[in-house]
Amino acid sequence: MRVPIAAFTILVTTVAFGESYYETGNLLYEKLTSSNAFAKGYAAGYVAAIVDDRQLAQNMGELSEGGLRVCVPNEATVRQIIDVVKKYLENNPENRHYGAASSVVLALRQAFPC
Repeated sequence: MRVPIAAFTILVTTVAFGESYYETGNLLYEKLTSSNAFAKGYAAGYVAAIVDDRQLAQNMGELSEGGLRVCVPNEATVRQIIDVVKKYLENNPENRHYGAASSVVLALRQAFPC
């Protein structure tokens, strides 16, 4: 039940504070599925940066227990994480117009709950 509540919280927060995003889920999905190596590299870097940021915030105690925390295993590869995000965006096209960062977090929460 926590994942749907977290998803709702992220989506409501992003809508409540405006709908202007640097990167949307649509744009990220487009890059992840592109045949262009630069686009794929950009998307991989974007996803990796969100994961690093989330891990740093958790390690510094800035995220509450059970809130929007994710527990990505140390053994998870960037390729695996990208596959998780790509699958989430593929399976949830109705949410792709939201910010890409929140989509990455929701994908990680689903795949790697704490």
